[in-house]
Amino acid sequence: MNLIMKKYALTLTVILLTGCASIAPSADIKPPHFESRHSVSNFAFAIIQDGETINSALITQSGGYTKSTDPASLISGVLLKMGVTRLFKVPDGNKDKLLLVTWGISGTRKIGMLGAYSQEITILMRKADNLDIVYKCTAEGIGSTEADDIREAVFSCLSGLT
Repeated sequence: MNLIMKKYALTLTVILLTGCASIAPSADIKPPHFESRHSVSNFAFAIIQDGETINSALITQSGGYTKSTDPASLISGVLLKMGVTRLFKVPDGNKDKLLLVTWGISGTRKIGMLGAYSQEITILMRKADNLDIVYKCTAEGIGSTEADDIREAVFSCLSGLT
């Protein structure tokens, strides 16, 4: 009888685990929305709005740890890979090669039934000389902490840059 109970418990565990895997929260993330009017490769510099670093703590059975994310730094890194250098003040003279970048956390959405939620970020890039929109995006992210959520959302949002 003991062997039957062990098999029953093992079968029930497998069913529960595979059932949970099929409703993974990341599957419920909305796809990013991009609006690209000009190529970012046409620009050499960017002024990126500073913001607060997002700090999160995660407590586990074996202890705890903190994570932090600075969205402005993430945006700067992606733009740098595309040849756009971050400046911290507006230069004198011609501004036709300068982007103005603003960003913000634009929402939170519950996902699934286990209390999971996603964080949404919106990023807007404008030409400095006439304030025309160059690129606008909104994306969600979900991770083990809010800092992870924002990091994933930023990279997802900027994945549409050209």
